[in-house]
Amino acid sequence: TETMEPIPGYANNGFQHLPYYDGFWPVNPVSGWWRVVHHRDLQPGEFAFSPVFVWKLTLPITLKIHGIVPLYENTTIPTDEQLAAIKAGTLQWNAGRRIGVIVVGMKLWFLSGHLAQLNLKGGFLFLVERATGALVAASDTAVKSIKNKDNPDIAEPILAEESEHPLIQEIATLIAPDGDWMSVPNEATEHTVQDKRQFLLTFRFEFYGLDFQGVYAVPRDVIMADLDRSSSDQLLFNIASNMSVSVVLLGILLVWGLTAMKRMRAAAVEQDRNLRHRVADGLNSVRDLGYPMVLIEAKTFASLSLAELQRCHEGQRDKGNLM
Repeated sequence: TETMEPIPGYANNGFQHLPYYDGFWPVNPVSGWWRVVHHRDLQPGEFAFSPVFVWKLTLPITLKIHGIVPLYENTTIPTDEQLAAIKAGTLQWNAGRRIGVIVVGMKLWFLSGHLAQLNLKGGFLFLVERATGALVAASDTAVKSIKNKDNPDIAEPILAEESEHPLIQEIATLIAPDGDWMSVPNEATEHTVQDKRQFLLTFRFEFYGLDFQGVYAVPRDVIMADLDRSSSDQLLFNIASNMSVSVVLLGILLVWGLTAMKRMRAAAVEQDRNLRHRVADGLNSVRDLGYPMVLIEAKTFASLSLAELQRCHEGQRDKGNLM
């Protein structure tokens, strides 16, 4: 668990719903829940979203992200202040080994439908993953985000510059000509796209590891109709504000997912704590009883000799031993 590489001789022994390669896309070498945990060095109680990948195990085949919380041998969760100190290197935390993860998947098929319902004032909006250039969603629900969708073995995300949608393809080539979406600035500009003058607004959406570039395009004649320049600027500002509110709503949805993850983690820790208390109470009861009694696992009991059983009868009752 302490490496970014597959374990030599790894064999899938039936634990198929979360194999180590789940969520991995070769275009992004740090994708997949397993790599996210190690690449970002997630600490106890820390949460992160994975990069985008294609979900193929069940229908519908769709883009998906994972919400991830690591599990350590020490199940104690640090406070937010302690976690910040751990990340800063000012607090030593004995978490033990990293032994697993809690993962919740979020399918992104709904996202284009959400964008399509926005009041975009005659404009068009799409989202791109900055690290890979993958087209995540668009305000036209007919836009494809997965190629070879009918063949799960080779299905993968569509890059923005590969999109069959002419507006997305041309804008992608214009603002990220080398496919480098990490360098696209947040700004409002004007360009000729699809033989029309278009206002383009680029903005970044970043949230717990999610990192999307948003692009909003609206024809100049839509904005300028019967308006002077100052009025169009105000209209563009209003549209940008409307989009910002929508981004906030998306953030609220993702916060809900994060909160659910934290509740699940807390419930798991509480369940473990209660189990430990019940076992401890049982052992205490054994010690308090005035009868010769000892706890023996069933599989061990069948193999005990008569002499061993007699030794359990006397001299062991006060030790609370589990043999």
